[in-house]
Amino acid sequence: MCPYTYYEVMRKSKDPKHLRHQMVVYADRYGIRKTARYFKCSRNTVRKWYRRWKGGGYRALEGLSRRPERSPAAISKTDREMLVELKKKYKRLGADAIRALEGLSISARTIRKVWREEGVSSRKRRKKHRTKQNLREVKKKWRLFQQIDEDTKYLNDIPEYYFSMKKNRLPTVQFTARDVTSGLLYLGFAEDRSLTNAALFASYLNRKLQQYGADLSRTVRQTDN
Repeated sequence: MCPYTYYEVMRKSKDPKHLRHQMVVYADRYGIRKTARYFKCSRNTVRKWYRRWKGGGYRALEGLSRRPERSPAAISKTDREMLVELKKKYKRLGADAIRALEGLSISARTIRKVWREEGVSSRKRRKKHRTKQNLREVKKKWRLFQQIDEDTKYLNDIPEYYFSMKKNRLPTVQFTARDVTSGLLYLGFAEDRSLTNAALFASYLNRKLQQYGADLSRTVRQTDN
């Protein structure tokens, strides 16, 4: 059973429809009550999305907007124009300073929001760090496979993947190796994170690269230990 509740997954998920689709398909096969236990949510939640899915298919699993049709507290057009003019007047001052100087009742957060919506920048865009640019120039001069960065990642902390992983017994660990010069990325998967699996992945990758003529005699391997 999943260690996350349905509601925890929803907060973290970038695509809620994906999980809801898994849930309604599960409900279609095993029933509402069993689905609610498996996904750790209420039966009413399962029923709601199951009915929407039956009536409108996958697109119906999109959450409906809770934004009200009318907002009495919304800032007026006159106030928006006034805030834009104040920004042009004070230029370098921020929302908090302008609010204090003008004695405005509008919150600093709302002022910044209006500036963004009206295309008035409250801050100058930061320049890219020169060190990063210099490193890119250095790496351009490296030969192919001069440095390979290796990393290991647990896959059981991805909510959208967890249910499929448990149901279909999919891998729980991903090994990656990326050539810094070309950006070539190689992936390996395993059931557990161990030194043996990491060594097998590196050995298999070396053998394949050398099989196709890659020179690894001076390759530097950077790992996450």
